[in-house]
Amino acid sequence: MKSENRDAKTIFGEALPLSAPAERAAYLDRACAGDLVLRQEVESLLIAYAQAGDFLGQTRPLPASDFLIERTGVMIGRYKLLEKIGEGGWLGGKCVSCALLRWPRWTPSEG
Repeated sequence: MKSENRDAKTIFGEALPLSAPAERAAYLDRACAGDLVLRQEVESLLIAYAQAGDFLGQTRPLPASDFLIERTGVMIGRYKLLEKIGEGGWLGGKCVSCALLRWPRWTPSEG
């Protein structure tokens, strides 16, 4: 029988803070109301969450934004940075004008 107005994500979110296995199992019994497919989906979400751990907490902060932009005149590969022409956006990105100083070599065999 299908649990009315309940989805796996909602039940998962409500089961997550229940750390005692018996308490969590009792909650899943009530919330899934005999729907084995729903129960398996919620349990797989709980297992995946436990396996993921705190991987996002292990990230390093980005350096200061001024560090992310090279000075004008610097070569990056075959490009020379000419000038900064703007900044902003969602991640505070910077936009620069650059010039291609060395054209890539092309041979007819490369297509």
